[in-house]
Amino acid sequence: MPSYKIGLYSTYFRTDKESDTYTHKSLTNALADMGHKHRVMVPAKFSFHVSSNTTRVLYDSKELDIDGLIIRGTHGARIPTSLLTNCLWYQNIPTIDRRQAFSGQYMTKFGALLRRYCELRDYVPGTFLMYSRESACSHYKTGAFDRPMIRKPIQGTRGVGVKVIRTRAEIKDFIENYDFSEPLMLQEYIENTREFRSILVGDKCLGIVKKIPNPEGLGNFAQGAQFIRADKEYEEIIRNISLNIGAKSPYDILGIDILLDKNSRIYIIEANRNPQYRGFELACPGIDVGKHIVELMIQRIIKSGRKPAG
Repeated sequence: MPSYKIGLYSTYFRTDKESDTYTHKSLTNALADMGHKHRVMVPAKFSFHVSSNTTRVLYDSKELDIDGLIIRGTHGARIPTSLLTNCLWYQNIPTIDRRQAFSGQYMTKFGALLRRYCELRDYVPGTFLMYSRESACSHYKTGAFDRPMIRKPIQGTRGVGVKVIRTRAEIKDFIENYDFSEPLMLQEYIENTREFRSILVGDKCLGIVKKIPNPEGLGNFAQGAQFIRADKEYEEIIRNISLNIGAKSPYDILGIDILLDKNSRIYIIEANRNPQYRGFELACPGIDVGKHIVELMIQRIIKSGRKPAG
């Protein structure tokens, strides 16, 4: 197989030198093991040139020297990333995720949830998105929040800013002190649940783990939750739902969080296009997520018919 040069793009990279993030190390190790080169790339150094004859993407004012681009973190650079993926498509440089993943309807957590509602509405927990304190207080007065709720940033990552608010008084206090610099998203908190995380790459479900929440009831590994192998009795149903979501999604990599309540009713809590998978790999040590991502990237490059850039 030819040796390809793959760009690694993320807003988590402070510079275009090596990064110490787990995802970065996972991908660079996989690329090296498979005989490919890589280049770390940051959004701020991309520029674009459109003329009568060509559409060009430049990096640091120079022509691109990559065969494909693996895009992970996009927080704070969603519009530039959307422009980038569209321009790369015109240059026949494949990406992960594909350009469709960066259309407007997928660019916030609520937008992605709305899309899931259209396709899988039976599985969506009650969720409110409010743009002002007046609107939030109005919902509060109607009794909409007379149950535990979970606050989620609409563009959050790694569980930062996620908060379980259990009582009506706590919800009132939270609304009164929230600054509305971004819309307030509140989602019904499902009590007494079993929570699972599946990882999808392409059309493959790599595995399923069970989450043991932290003391605050959150299932994010970065916030102290534990991941263990899922009970076999639930594997088939979680896998089938995950594959169904993946088939309807433009994302190439997905971390899907699914809850089963005490009556075994299913709720799809998250379909994260940039899942952190360190906890998943610790629970499933035989699975190398980075390797699967690189393999998908190489398949896409070969399908494009590109000659190696060097």
